[in-house]
Amino acid sequence: MFLGISSLSAIVTMVAASGYALRTFDLIPSLSIPAMVAVHGWGNAMGFVLCGLIGWGLSQKSAALAADF
Repeated sequence: MFLGISSLSAIVTMVAASGYALRTFDLIPSLSIPAMVAVHGWGNAMGFVLCGLIGWGLSQKSAALAADF
């Protein structure tokens, strides 16, 4: 579950980064730096990194338990 959240948050934050890049061409309304910090920065920190580390740790733990049987 945590690895899935990690993967989805990477997609969501990359969409936000793409939107920020597209503002150069006036294709979408302007995204500000504070909005990018909130969406891209916190999304990557909490969603991708934190959930990824928790998911990876839980999968390693369950793999070690399965190897004991």
